[in-house]
Amino acid sequence: MSTKRWAGICFAFLGSCFVYGLGCGSSSSGGPAGDAGVDARATTTSTSTATTQGSGGGSTTSTTSTTTGTGGAGGSGGAPPGSTNLGKACAADAECGAGFTCIRSSDNLSGDPTSPGGPGNGLCVVDCTTDPMACGPTGGICVAIDIAPDGGTVSKAACFEACTIGPNPPAPPVVKCHGRQDVACEPVNQAETLFACIPLCVTDADCGGRKCDPSSGLCVETPMAGKTIGSGCTVTRGQANNECAGGLCLPIEAIPDGGTTTPGICTALCRLGTQEACGYRITPIDAGPPMGACVLPWGDTGYNTGDLGLCLQLCDGANDCSYKAQNWVCRTDITLRGFGHSVCLVPPAG
Repeated sequence: MSTKRWAGICFAFLGSCFVYGLGCGSSSSGGPAGDAGVDARATTTSTSTATTQGSGGGSTTSTTSTTTGTGGAGGSGGAPPGSTNLGKACAADAECGAGFTCIRSSDNLSGDPTSPGGPGNGLCVVDCTTDPMACGPTGGICVAIDIAPDGGTVSKAACFEACTIGPNPPAPPVVKCHGRQDVACEPVNQAETLFACIPLCVTDADCGGRKCDPSSGLCVETPMAGKTIGSGCTVTRGQANNECAGGLCLPIEAIPDGGTTTPGICTALCRLGTQEACGYRITPIDAGPPMGACVLPWGDTGYNTGDLGLCLQLCDGANDCSYKAQNWVCRTDITLRGFGHSVCLVPPAG
């Protein structure tokens, strides 16, 4: 299992720049006026491949995991029908109930000590390694979290709580994934048709004695080193990017026909509505390291509190943006609700 984001995400943000909680533009794929130059396709540093498997048994190449549909009630029995314990925070198996296992922040989610990482604040799951239909009674989705290098053999899989993205604002927030701040509703197959509640630690406080690693969303001994959110990075066609600590480089422009690279901005995955995500703090911007916020929805097929998002750097003036260019500025014409700052973004129209 890669130490990068391990869920089956295709890392292709299909919508253009509309800021969550701001309403600064349309959520159509064309994006708001003035923002159409952003080709927001984040690129992951993960290079592992795996298989996405439907209930019919057919398979196609995906990015980092194997996902099966919820299917019917499985043969392993374990968890009771209609259980609400799947996906709860926990510190021990007893807190999850019969048939469940608590994976703690101090554990390794994959069970492989060479690929360390535990979910922040723990996670109640059901093992479905040998029986993908075991998730049926819980209403969950069986997600492979440890796959052989050949991309075929699944050595570890677990049931994660299923979820539904959206509804788009102005619809009010809905409670999903137990309302956890450290779990995001995100796609777990390449087609982005299946969604599950996947751990996404926020700060080191979620991790006990470990550290929160933005590139994997898990608690680890040593997080990935790299550039901070908002720093400049380079997207290279067909290649992974290892520059950013968050594991993702968000292109500002599309790679031109015949070209190989385009400038980008370091970002990280986050949960929309989690105030502390992306290094946000209540102290002034100039009082510490670069500050970000989870304000860029992952896609345009639906987004709301609890859904997957991307981090952008916050600013009060031009000097606060780590990357400085004509096509990337501090948008002092807008103020993000709940944050009290502006955001580094493409310039307004005109």
